[in-house]
Amino acid sequence: MKIAITGNIGSGKSKVSSYLTSKGFKVFDADLIAREVVKPGEEALNSIRETFGDEVFNENGTLNRSKLGTVVFGDFRQKEKLEAILHPVIWKRLERLMRDETIVFAEVPLLYEVNWQDRFDYVIVIRADDDIRLKRILLRDGSTEIQAKAKMKAQMPQCKKEALADYVVDNSGEFSQTITQIEKILGFIGGKYEKN
Repeated sequence: MKIAITGNIGSGKSKVSSYLTSKGFKVFDADLIAREVVKPGEEALNSIRETFGDEVFNENGTLNRSKLGTVVFGDFRQKEKLEAILHPVIWKRLERLMRDETIVFAEVPLLYEVNWQDRFDYVIVIRADDDIRLKRILLRDGSTEIQAKAKMKAQMPQCKKEALADYVVDNSGEFSQTITQIEKILGFIGGKYEKN
């Protein structure tokens, strides 16, 4: 059974993933995989060089993520080219990692944006109030308030993700309250799994 964890920036997805890991579940992070597939020697790195040229690389042959980000930011066509290279490779690796697990979780921040929701049995959206998310981003990233709000605004609205989800976890309050919600969902999922 494959379960996706998603949600917007500052919602607390990683904290939920850490909790699930502490419970003994396997949790794979699509963002970490995205970094792995562009390491030296990886096939995707060659495709990026062919598509975007040497100017997005450091002298030592590693990818200069900030330069690449500048190239694709605000340019829909360039962003599409990059996604066409990365998304199939990321999914292939994620699918391979999940293959032999009975119950497995994948943290996929852009799940709905890349239209992967149907590849999972269940989707859990982690949400939090906007003011709380803003505080978390400011503390975590060292962003200015303007930068943090721009990051929040750039994403699909939280309410849309909530409407599409199988389960929604409100992570606005104490984490103990979040744990109660997660445990309830695990009970539902476990029950459904046993019936299959």
